[in-house]
Order: sequence, then C-alpha cells, then structure tokens
Amino acid sequence: AKYLLRRRPSNMCTFYVALAYTRPGGSKEKRKTQLVSAACNPQFDRQFALPCTQEDAPESELHFKVKETVPVGKPHVIGHCAVQIAALLEMGSGGHEIWRELQQPVALAADTDSKRPPGRILLSLSYKQQKKLLTLGIVEGKDLRVKETDSYVYFRASIMAREQTVKAKKSPLIKENLASPLVQQEFRFHLAPNLTDQVYLFVLICARSRLGANRLLGKA
Repeated sequence: AKYLLRRRPSNMCTFYVALAYTRPGGSKEKRKTQLVSAACNPQFDRQFALPCTQEDAPESELHFKVKETVPVGKPHVIGHCAVQIAALLEMGSGGHEIWRELQQPVALAADTDSKRPPGRILLSLSYKQQKKLLTLGIVEGKDLRVKETDSYVYFRASIMAREQTVKAKKSPLIKENLASPLVQQEFRFHLAPNLTDQVYLFVLICARSRLGANRLLGKA
C-alpha cells in the first residue's frame, strides 16, 4: 500500500488488510494479512488461494479494507475497494491492472544516476481456470532509465518456483519511445489451478545498446 493517511505517529502505525470474498447468495469467506509497521507505505506480501468457478464469477466480488490498529477499541478503516471476480478472469474485458514500481538492479547501485527511480510498468493479469491459462499483459512502461546509446528495450516474463525459472517468454524488441514504451504484449502460460499459490511471476526489463550489449533496467 502507498501513502496511507495514518491517525497515529508514524513510529506507532500498524496496518493490516482485511479481505472478504463474497459469493452468489451472499456467503462470505474472510482473510486478513499480518500486522505490518512501515510508516505510510506498508508491504504486506501475502497471497491467498480462494476457490472460484466460472459460473460463480459474475456474481462474486473481492472486498478489501486497509485498517490501522489502535491501542483501545476497534481498528480504523483507512480505505476500502471492491473488485469483481469476472474482471480478473477476462483480460480483454477488464483483467486486473496494476502499476508496479521497478526494483533497481544491484549493478546500478553505484551509478551516478542511481538516485533516479528505475521507473514503473503497468501490468494486467487474468487466470481462466477452465482452460488452466494464466495471462500476463505488459501494457506500458514509464520513466525507464534508458541511455542515449540504447537502441531497443525488451521485456522477459517468467514463472518462478522456489527461485527457479519454470517457464519464461520474451517480448519483441521495442524501438520507439524507449523511456516510456507502449508495449501491449501478452504472455500466456498454462498453469494448473493447484499450482497458482506455489509460483510467482517475475518480469525483467532490459535495454540493448547499439553495440549489441544487453543491460538490465529493472525488475518487478
């Protein structure tokens, strides 16, 4: 979460996210993250596996509430939102989109321009359970740390399990507007439903110079 409006001093803030999965008929399944203390930008880093059929998706929703704990009484609700399950299952008609800040590669730590953020990318994600198909879309990039000598940028998407690459795919070379490219690239991976909570997605953004050397710009 980013830029939460806390009610207590930053060194005393503790947040968590409460998740309610609403199914047809009004039944609910609830989950919540661990307590995190990190000023106004907590990282919860938690995954939940929730069963959902294609038939239930149009009438199912995920409700998120970010809460701040208090010494006495009930936690305060900082903010909330709802996401329809059907939108997550169909990328072309509203798959879940999210901006991700890129992590700076270790190799750039000593760069004189290292104080400049490595940029961010807009991702889209959906999973079709019946077809066992996971679709990752890379929509666009913003403020990538390219150099004047760079000729192309490209993206590499991988499914990872226990720090090992299970499957990997690479985008075509992008030659225009390298700092903020419009990518519009989909990567499709066949993935069994029972494996969705055992793997994670890893995206690398690279640049290629005019001399043919590849350079890592960031990862997400």
